[in-house]
Amino acid sequence: MRSAKQALPMISALVFSGAAVVAGFPVGGSCQPSGPGTVISHVRIPAFDPGLNWFAHSVAAVGDIDGDGIIDLAVGERRADDGGIATGAVWIVFLNANGTAKATQKISNTEGGFQGGLLEWEEFGSAVAPIGDFDSDGIPDLAAGAWAASRGGFETGAIWLLFLNADGTVKSEQEISRTAGGFVPPSSGHFWFGASIAPLGDFNGDGTLDLAVGCCWSHGALWILTLNPSGTVKSQHLIDESSGGFNGVLTPNAQFGRSISALGDLDGDGVTDLAVGAIYDSDGGPERGSVWILFLNSDATVKSHQKISSTHGGFMGSLSNYENFGSGIAPLGDLNGDMIVDIAVGAMMDPDGGVARGAVWILFLNSDGTVKIHRKIGALAGGLNDPLGDYWEFGSSVAAIPDLNGDGVVDLVVGADRDSISGAVWLLLLRDNNTTPTRKMTWGGLKALQKNGLE
Repeated sequence: MRSAKQALPMISALVFSGAAVVAGFPVGGSCQPSGPGTVISHVRIPAFDPGLNWFAHSVAAVGDIDGDGIIDLAVGERRADDGGIATGAVWIVFLNANGTAKATQKISNTEGGFQGGLLEWEEFGSAVAPIGDFDSDGIPDLAAGAWAASRGGFETGAIWLLFLNADGTVKSEQEISRTAGGFVPPSSGHFWFGASIAPLGDFNGDGTLDLAVGCCWSHGALWILTLNPSGTVKSQHLIDESSGGFNGVLTPNAQFGRSISALGDLDGDGVTDLAVGAIYDSDGGPERGSVWILFLNSDATVKSHQKISSTHGGFMGSLSNYENFGSGIAPLGDLNGDMIVDIAVGAMMDPDGGVARGAVWILFLNSDGTVKIHRKIGALAGGLNDPLGDYWEFGSSVAAIPDLNGDGVVDLVVGADRDSISGAVWLLLLRDNNTTPTRKMTWGGLKALQKNGLE
């Protein structure tokens, strides 16, 4: 059994083209195309457990947990067999300045101080998200989903707020499910609560962080949860195709809510807006996937929406059938200097020269949620310059991580949950459009954008 924060000096492989180095990262390379949203260099962190455990099914930049001045990661491993089959796990990955893994702490039924009592097939780690220093002890905390938890019904799902110690272990936790935490959903329907989680900041103005949580079974849905200081639910607001003001048409089994990201105030009305993935949406072809931009009202209902897919939203990228566009979503700040947030969208089954290798699409948005221009990052595009294997599912999750190499530009964490069978995390350094530093993304800028209470 791995001990807490075991050093891992050789676990991460650095792969690059070129010779120059900035803050430990290699930069340059004549083979890499230029332009905002392309890759300068990358680091790959392979799974710490052997086996088909879907390591990096979810990823998040949590904050500086161990106080060394470097942002740390949370990585979900939803099929880990710790104390039972597919109970799941979350890894805290402490980073070096060059993006390699310095140490880890596993959180599961058997490690890390977690007392949640996971049952078999709950798949803890289906989602991870930062919740800032929720308990005000000076250490960032974490939310984690278990979308197949059968608490109050078969595979209804659950999430946990994990209040962390500086070594990445769990000091205490708060469960939110049909049987705990003050969450009272309808008695039937909307399974897989905890498929995705996004921090909304103080959405209702009461001084406490609030959350959006995906519930992606069948057509799919999401919940906006306002929280009490204890982490229990104060109020809940459902958004699906018949609730919450949303009138978008979802194809059968669209899995709307498989991914969620807060975008900040995209339309300038003072209310945080959302991007929501529906990976099995069959718009333009079977299971190509889609992303919905939801412009919200202050009462957590939908004011309007914009769909991005093969046939909507100005997106001109070529999506294949069964691509699963929308498997992950992350805000990237303003990469092209137009003062509008841009996003990364995973497409984990993109063939990209093979079968299900996966890809990430960088979408430069207009303020109405349509796509101005796009770039693709994969085995054959975007400057990755590293082979992806068949069925690696690169893009199964994505998350923003602020400015790893000190150039003032937000960088990207990408999960490939079947990379070399076990899964891997990829840290990508991105180019911008040489905009002024005030338009670029830092950790503080990411906090302000997501309004996620990380101060």
